[in-house]
Amino acid sequence: MNFRKIQWIFVIAFIFLDLFLLTTYLRQSDAITLMTDKSDANTTTAILRNIKSDRIQYGHVSDEHSKGYYVSAPVDNSLRHETDKLHNQTTSFEDNILQATFTTPIKVGQTQQAARKKLASLLADSSMILHGDKYAYNAHLSSKDVMVYTQKFYDRPVLFKGGQIRFNIHDGYVDSYSQGYIAKYNTLREEQVTLSRERALIWLYQYKKITSDSTVLWSQLGYSRLLKANGNRIYIPTWTFAVKNNVSGVVQYRRVNAFTGAIFNGDDNNITK
Repeated sequence: MNFRKIQWIFVIAFIFLDLFLLTTYLRQSDAITLMTDKSDANTTTAILRNIKSDRIQYGHVSDEHSKGYYVSAPVDNSLRHETDKLHNQTTSFEDNILQATFTTPIKVGQTQQAARKKLASLLADSSMILHGDKYAYNAHLSSKDVMVYTQKFYDRPVLFKGGQIRFNIHDGYVDSYSQGYIAKYNTLREEQVTLSRERALIWLYQYKKITSDSTVLWSQLGYSRLLKANGNRIYIPTWTFAVKNNVSGVVQYRRVNAFTGAIFNGDDNNITK
């Protein structure tokens, strides 16, 4: 047997050995991934079981992920320069939020449907509401006494009063409203994956932000203010949960950073009130 044939025998042998080792590695890797996924699924199932055993009702929560951005918006005071366009109201400002009281209250009716129809025409009238076409009705934040319309970042509602109109309704009449307006905004980073609704709920439970004997009334992914820096406000995707204590009847709002899972501390009721 000459030297060249021996070389080819070794080359072919090494190729088969490499293929065998690669196949073995991939099988082990798939097995480890399967075991990890199964372990994570088992952990999630166990935690959700604990949540139910603590008499916490939450309905359906999806494990699907969404995407969002870090958003920067300059502190805006453009509404101050436009109030001379408004009719039938007196205005003032508090922290760049327009506070308006109608000289003559406007009848909107006794039902949500009637009120929404009337408010839609009000929002379309630039002599009554500034930039009304930039807001959309938010059923989660609204009640029989307050109807809330929010601006949106990339199809997600702004869950902060700086990007909302809140109409105050009494006995079928709207007598006043507050308005925050974000005229310009831009993204700071590329689009990123957010936590699922299920994972956000689990974080709240593990950090003891949801107590036993509670009911999650609703949850929504939107944008909340993270901080203020250099004349700009930074907003991030946030899971917001409305949690009712079944014993006291008190409703609290809990927020989770949808990028990191960090819990917003303090009383979060002011995000919607």
